[in-house]
Amino acid sequence: MRTSTLFGMVAAATIGAACNDPAPPAAPSAMPVSTGAPSSAVTASATATASATTSSAAVPSSPPPSVVADPKVLPTIDPLPPMNVPASNAPTVEAIALGKVLFFDKRLGKDGKFSCEGCHYEDKGWADATVLSTKADGSVNKRHTPTLFNVGYQTHWYWDGRAPSLEAQIVAAWKGQMGVAETLDERVKEVAKVAAYKAMFKAAFGSDEVSTERIVKALASFVRTLRSGDAPFDKFEHGDKKAISESAARGWEVFRKVGCASCHAPPLFTDLSFHAVGIGSTAPQPDLGRGAITKDEADNGRFKTPTMRSVSTNAPYFHDGSAATLEEAVDYMLGGGPPGAKVDGAFKQAKLTKGERDDLLAFLRSLAATPAKLERPRIP
Repeated sequence: MRTSTLFGMVAAATIGAACNDPAPPAAPSAMPVSTGAPSSAVTASATATASATTSSAAVPSSPPPSVVADPKVLPTIDPLPPMNVPASNAPTVEAIALGKVLFFDKRLGKDGKFSCEGCHYEDKGWADATVLSTKADGSVNKRHTPTLFNVGYQTHWYWDGRAPSLEAQIVAAWKGQMGVAETLDERVKEVAKVAAYKAMFKAAFGSDEVSTERIVKALASFVRTLRSGDAPFDKFEHGDKKAISESAARGWEVFRKVGCASCHAPPLFTDLSFHAVGIGSTAPQPDLGRGAITKDEADNGRFKTPTMRSVSTNAPYFHDGSAATLEEAVDYMLGGGPPGAKVDGAFKQAKLTKGERDDLLAFLRSLAATPAKLERPRIP
């Protein structure tokens, strides 16, 4: 199932009324899905209000007053393709609104003190700006927290791809990172005690039953709205030659010349695959990455290709957080990896002049969109 327009439309939706009004919101409406029309089919003029529709991609009509899409934040150029979404969790405005509130609610975490935001902060590029994050139980992860930008486009989740769906990844993170593997049912019951939540669940799912499955579905629906598109580079590609600097324009040529685009392929600037580039390979006990999941020795040391969209917003970099800055990450990749490290055949050293390196960095920074600031929901 592919849906194109709803996520872009409600990514900056405002939420609050449903958390304050004990009366149930409007009954849920079915979410029509697109037939493959690109996201750019919906323009700002076609979405002047939250109830607007287009002939190429249907949008839910009459959203509840607690969810109001602001037409000013809709992308004027959206290069992102339609998103594949499981038929069992087709998005609705109501489910996205519910998921947004749950994302920030610490009731879901260990002892009611840890939320999804504990690792994914909007002002840190939906990552956490730490090398290795700390779990709710105080232990430290062995891998760096990746950004949530465009996470809905992935086909396998986690650096090693062990989760087959976004929903499965959320369950695993909820139990592990948020520390509720043994107390998950208790956390669900805490949510179910809140009258405003019961009303929101009824609006999203047709009944006020609060369950693990429904919480996960709502969270996934919200997370899929965290998209990075309409960057200055996209405007440049669509004819606005002043949207980026001359240096960034040259950097686009460098990006392709040295082969970056073979793995960081437009428009998502990732191939959604796994590659070995030698990061961490010299450690006493190297992280096997994808190989630990597939049990195929050929996959040892391979990790998922991160997106370059909004890459400048979520340092540090790589699966181990070993590159503190974008400059360090670029220098490592240009260097071709440490001597003797296992790397994919296409990954080789690329010698650039200082000017070419500067241009490449300017191009990468031009991939950062400027989304409207997300209005934090009021937790009921």
